[in-house]
Amino acid sequence: MRRRAVVVLGLVLMVTLGVAVIYGRPWNRFWGVHDRQIDWNVVLVTFDTTRADHLGCYGAHHAETPTIDQMAQNGIRFESCYAPTPLTLPSHTSILTGLYPFRHNIHDNGTGPLDENAITLAEVLRGHGYATGAVLGAYVLSSRYGLNDGFDFYEDDFSGPTPASKFDYAQRNAQAVTDIAIKWLDSVADSRFFLWAHYFDPHAPYAPPGYDPATPMASAYGLEITYADSQLERLLAHVGTIQHATGRYTLLVFTADHGESLWNHGEPSHGLFVYNDTIRVPLIIADPTMTMTQRGQVVQEPVSLVDVFPTILKRLGIPLPHEIDGRPLPLGLEEAGESPATKRPIYFESYLPLYTYGWSPLEGIVLATEKYIRAPRSEFYDLAVDAHEQTNLFDDGDPRVIALQEALGDLKNQTINHPKLDAATLDLDEESMRALQTLGYLGVSIEPASDDTLPDPKDQIELHRAVLEAQDAISQGEITHAVALLKSVVDADPGNARVMFLLMDLLNDPQVGVEVAELLQRAAQRPLLPPLDLYIPMKLGISLGNDGRFAEAEQQLRKAAEAYPLHAAAHFNLARTIDAQQRSVEEVLPILERATKLEPGNLEYISAWARALERGRQYDRAIQAYDRVLELDANDVVALNNSAWCRYKADLGLETALQRSEKAVAIQPQDPHLRHTLASVLLALDRASEAISHLQRAIKADPEYAGAHYLLGVTREAEGDLPGAASALQRAINLAGDSTPEWIDDARSRLAMLTPS
Repeated sequence: MRRRAVVVLGLVLMVTLGVAVIYGRPWNRFWGVHDRQIDWNVVLVTFDTTRADHLGCYGAHHAETPTIDQMAQNGIRFESCYAPTPLTLPSHTSILTGLYPFRHNIHDNGTGPLDENAITLAEVLRGHGYATGAVLGAYVLSSRYGLNDGFDFYEDDFSGPTPASKFDYAQRNAQAVTDIAIKWLDSVADSRFFLWAHYFDPHAPYAPPGYDPATPMASAYGLEITYADSQLERLLAHVGTIQHATGRYTLLVFTADHGESLWNHGEPSHGLFVYNDTIRVPLIIADPTMTMTQRGQVVQEPVSLVDVFPTILKRLGIPLPHEIDGRPLPLGLEEAGESPATKRPIYFESYLPLYTYGWSPLEGIVLATEKYIRAPRSEFYDLAVDAHEQTNLFDDGDPRVIALQEALGDLKNQTINHPKLDAATLDLDEESMRALQTLGYLGVSIEPASDDTLPDPKDQIELHRAVLEAQDAISQGEITHAVALLKSVVDADPGNARVMFLLMDLLNDPQVGVEVAELLQRAAQRPLLPPLDLYIPMKLGISLGNDGRFAEAEQQLRKAAEAYPLHAAAHFNLARTIDAQQRSVEEVLPILERATKLEPGNLEYISAWARALERGRQYDRAIQAYDRVLELDANDVVALNNSAWCRYKADLGLETALQRSEKAVAIQPQDPHLRHTLASVLLALDRASEAISHLQRAIKADPEYAGAHYLLGVTREAEGDLPGAASALQRAINLAGDSTPEWIDDARSRLAMLTPS
């Protein structure tokens, strides 16, 4: 015990010394200077999934967070800061834009990207001469979601780190974040800089360095925060060194995107509910120009993460680019005539219940110590006497409730001078979309229902926990148990979107595939909400087709294509299923053509359409289609070969056919079929001797290649080698056996002419 105390004391001393470089004696002569035009650096630090009440400076007596605690002693701490949502991407979007989610329209992880008309904090600072850099702790904040706008450096390459399970994000630990951040700082130390460092460690699964699996969950969670705190100390010490060397002040902002339930209210993690466990977050702002009396102040009034953006700009003396939802926060440095932010309603929401499960979204506001949550069964709490939100006082006749309901409506209907923003649709390949759906995000935005007919998340908590347990079972290979859990959820909540995607991911599992297909087919018989009305029939159709059940597959895929006439993959898979039934190519062609028009850059679709045109003997159109393939991939061997073959069959541009065929052979010289095509083109160009050489090499590679023997017979006949021609033709006919290739009649006729009875 004594040894542990010594270690902690040593860490506290080290942190104190590190932060002192920024706030201690070297900067005494600057205290009290309020010049808004000071040359500043800015460091924004966000911890993921960090509850305020798990930090020492917020009253957690057993917490070991000396870096953050020291920052609070040297800055201003906001006791009641609220995240606008308990989800990483939309919450960080609010931090960096100063807008609530109902304005920036990013409501869930995996949605977006952010509208390009949105102006981020990084864009503003870069426009004022700042070098801008961000180091991200997890893929959830990948640049594909749009938060990279304005950053010169945005480190979001997670190709190396491996997630703990398929349901976890690719991430890097706090040490890696700090290492990368320090390296970037060194590269821009001579410039004013804005650094955003995101530490993902407190997010589940909790496994800090040296983690003992027997550690209780809450303790492991605290250890993750302690570990991130220790790496934050390294970062701040380096920032302090740069400040000491350059003489530029550093404005530090520390916060978190959301908290963690830790089973309070029955929720294991975060996202489903909007209780303070998940939306009350730390916010500390430290500034070396603060006087000793200003340091350590605590602001009790509720504030929001949307206030970070305008607070930083005001401290730097930079005007806002437009109106936003956030307000500058009091830093104890107000000039005459300025007043702290007045009491105002603070908005919050969670749309995860809607987007993930098809349940009711949650919205609400906090006003002073009163909190209202709008839901099918709404809630009202007096936080002054019920900080843990255990007693729901909601009464629709209560004047306090009525006032908060009106305030919520007024806030959402308030018009500000800001461009209207719409979240774009992510341009994802199939692999990325599957990865998002595995993590629980559909990658789409859903319009919420306008009434209260959707299930209340409070009433579905047991189902939510069953889904999480099923995910754990899948990660551990307990697939049968997982399907049993998912089936129990489907029985209680037939339209559950998350369960449907988990089941679709198990369709091809040999242990449970048949049972899963039956569950999905049963689901497909009911009306489905978007995007399930696309994905269930399409996934079912592909799976049934793989099992050779083509008629059933076609039925499902037609349903998907009819429901989504602009979805290229639905049309493409329908065409493949029809083609697999050996139906007329004329039936397949228009469906494939539609897929290529919907996705004109999709190589697979264009290639399939070209091959279908070739089978339909529409050689001129096939040539054009193959040309499109080669524009996308000049070394596509199949397109090179087939383009040459079509030109040969249609007698269109034999010199071009020769060039493409020669290129295909050069890429894959051992392929006998490519040499057969090249020999055909050479023969058409009256270069029979060269054709014979390639045919001989084709036959050497595949002695039973009947088509090569046939063409060799034709070529030898053209060269006047009649015995050789007869031998090759006879060999071709023998190898063909009972099959009837298109050349068989010609081979027999030629052989008869060469060997008269």
